[in-house]
Amino acid sequence: MKKKVLAALMCAAMTVGMLAGCGGNSTAGNSSSDAGEAASGTESADSGAGRREMDVEGDDVTTLEVWTFIENHQDFYTNMAEKWNEENPDKKVKLVLSNMAYDDMHNKLSLALESGEGAPDVVDIELGKFPAFMTGNIGLKDLTDAIAPYKDNVVQSRLDLYSKDGKCYGLPTHVGTTVAFYNTEALEAAGIHPIGISDVTGFPEIMDGRVKTLHPKVHGALLCVRSNPDHVRQLQELGIEYIDLVCVNLYPFKETVLKPGVTHEEIIENIDIGGPSMLRSASKNYQSIPVLCDPKDYDKVLEEIRENHETTLETRERLAAKVFRHTARYDAMIADYLTKKTHEEFPESMTITFDKVQDLRYGENPHQKAAFYKGMNPQYSLANATQLHGKELSYNNIQDGNAAIEILKDFEGQYAAVGVKHMNPCGVGIGENIEAAWDKAYEADSISIFGGIVALNAKVEKGLAEKLSKIFLEIIIAPDFSDEALEILTRKKNIRLMKLDTSLSVSSALKYTNVNDGLLVQEMDQHVINEEDLKCVTNRKPTEEEIKQLLFGWKVVKHVKSNAIVLVKNDMTVGVGAGQMNRVGAAKIAIEQAGEKAKGSVLASDAFFPMPDTVQEAIKAGVTAIIQPGGSIKDQLSIDECNEHGIAMVFTGVRHFKH
Repeated sequence: MKKKVLAALMCAAMTVGMLAGCGGNSTAGNSSSDAGEAASGTESADSGAGRREMDVEGDDVTTLEVWTFIENHQDFYTNMAEKWNEENPDKKVKLVLSNMAYDDMHNKLSLALESGEGAPDVVDIELGKFPAFMTGNIGLKDLTDAIAPYKDNVVQSRLDLYSKDGKCYGLPTHVGTTVAFYNTEALEAAGIHPIGISDVTGFPEIMDGRVKTLHPKVHGALLCVRSNPDHVRQLQELGIEYIDLVCVNLYPFKETVLKPGVTHEEIIENIDIGGPSMLRSASKNYQSIPVLCDPKDYDKVLEEIRENHETTLETRERLAAKVFRHTARYDAMIADYLTKKTHEEFPESMTITFDKVQDLRYGENPHQKAAFYKGMNPQYSLANATQLHGKELSYNNIQDGNAAIEILKDFEGQYAAVGVKHMNPCGVGIGENIEAAWDKAYEADSISIFGGIVALNAKVEKGLAEKLSKIFLEIIIAPDFSDEALEILTRKKNIRLMKLDTSLSVSSALKYTNVNDGLLVQEMDQHVINEEDLKCVTNRKPTEEEIKQLLFGWKVVKHVKSNAIVLVKNDMTVGVGAGQMNRVGAAKIAIEQAGEKAKGSVLASDAFFPMPDTVQEAIKAGVTAIIQPGGSIKDQLSIDECNEHGIAMVFTGVRHFKH
């Protein structure tokens, strides 16, 4: 109870002193003697996280763990705590502050809140990240009562951003802006003398602000080579003054495109011209001018200027490289929008842009460096999943996880469970509920699933969690996990638990595959076959149950590396033959894996049979029906073989190679 009161007190003392009070079992203590235990017990507050402790004297001192993602914010909270301690000498607080990288802090907070362990007392959540903490079981403290006395000091629309269902879980402590309105008198009093762009150019803004900075007095100042006497002379003759630093935030094109109900006219007006032009001009002249396009670089540049009165050449060169990446990305997004609008499928050149999610420990193998990037608007993607527990994803984890969710998507509307190992399904099952689906997926190949990836399209409850916890798995992906399920699964330190809305769709309809010095681009394989699309080519028609199993097998075989053969029975895979150089070899692997379960099963093939040998192996194994594309010049040999043994065979007319 004391901790909750203190949270309220901090809010009162600091006016804006707490963005979010965390629920769960925080490791921060409530006295100075607890500080050491708090520090050692909080996994994310390690020595590498920019830790700082206040030096507070007194007998009754309450220690609070505070997490931030910008070092300057540590100074802010420390200052507020010092003011509190001056005004409340009998209720002093000691802040133990940890400053972490932006993504690292928010990811660790998610893990701490979901697991109920290691959360801080106060955390500096960035505004854009806050909605992610408002879903499911909210792990943040309800601050409604604590904030109530001070609501009139905060713009209500800001509080709304931190609220849900009438309860407030945060309070703004600082504001970042893309457009600032400022009091000139206040700036003048501080010794800052802002100059409007028209004062620089001697020319008014025109065309509703479309033309402001496109002027020789701007670009001449930016492009002047200061070691060139002729350049300097021309500036002096024209009365142009140097510009020594450029800081530009571009119009929010991406945010505009993604805004619901946005018009084409709005999108076009949010194409920035002057901003990229200034960035490019200044970056071309980075020998003289530092250029900032990312707020993450502000602190480093300010630090260098304070210490040396200028930035280093190395810093300016690094900033220039970032600018050109930044403007290239910006232009790529505009090009992508207009290309899609004009329905050009494969234009003469292609520039695609991705943003880094994280560096990876290594790639497929330890000697390969790797990183994970996301597209402009990831939806049904691991880049959009929330990791609730476990180690960071590896390169192979991401590849396998993506394969699993791709398979899962084809079973929308059914309870489905998918097990993947080395990019191939080792078990797929459907059932009347998600636990039954998992039982079938596990039974399909209980050996191969060891160390594999599991994807499920329904919430994991206690019963299923207990089953999943009994085997070694790398990742479990699901739309949600109950509290009981999380409690069970998080006992395993390293298992990755990923929360992903499986009802979402993939944002991009294109698949990119790199080859040496080149890129292959194709449409995603999203072709769907229904019962009415099937063509029976044998004397015996498949039964209703066989058709159901054949369509199930067809959904799975499309996701198996070619050559591919899948055996299916009772709404589950019983044998998977993947990636063989000949089709009969793939069939033999699937049949061997199935064993006795092959009897009464159906067979799916991703491509036609060039010879009847695959059918012959299926007959010997006890397969009763076959689904395949058809289209071989020797189709009749396979049809005759089926007719002789009373096997039903249907053609889809569609091939599903996967390389």
